[in-house]
Amino acid sequence: MKHLDMTGAVCPIPVIEAGKILQEKSVDIVMILVDNEVAVNNLSRLANSIEAEISIDKKSDRECMVTIKKSDNSNDKLSDMPLPTGAEKRSDFDRFDKAKTKDMAIVIGSNSLGRGSEELGKILMKGFIYSLIRLELPPAHIIFMNSGVFLTTEDSDTAHDLKKLEEKGTTILSCGSCMDYYKITDKLAVGFIADMYEITNITVNAKNSIFY
Repeated sequence: MKHLDMTGAVCPIPVIEAGKILQEKSVDIVMILVDNEVAVNNLSRLANSIEAEISIDKKSDRECMVTIKKSDNSNDKLSDMPLPTGAEKRSDFDRFDKAKTKDMAIVIGSNSLGRGSEELGKILMKGFIYSLIRLELPPAHIIFMNSGVFLTTEDSDTAHDLKKLEEKGTTILSCGSCMDYYKITDKLAVGFIADMYEITNITVNAKNSIFY
């Protein structure tokens, strides 16, 4: 039996961490403490997808203890999963092209993902970057521009995850003009500073470029 305290962890971190532990054949039961309904729902889907037993014990208005107990079939189900997150199989993942992902360039133009609440956008961005680590073949390049460059600085709570992506082979680049504009060049914590010519060359020549 193993315990995980995932309070304060944003989606998809709780289900990814639980899935990693469940993939250990020596582990039969995992107890995960979470503090949001999204995490409870994701863990429930994970348990159902691997034919495991699940119980949910509400500890307070926010906190729940989710217990997942593997069945005889769970290890086989876990080994067959297309993604290490413990997510259910979906057709879009079945069409997942590993070669395209390997040669992909992702351009992030803000420290917040999507429009609307900036606070929510920052939470989503952290979850997005964390999810990239879990890809079997992460993108070849991630390029940060405008306020996105703040994500690569020593003050950012995403720098640690970006370093893990570097270790998996992803090249992390921050726009030099943007770093200079915000006067944070000396705070770069991960990756390299690139000029616009290099950024343009990478995005034009990549098999796939995605802009956020």
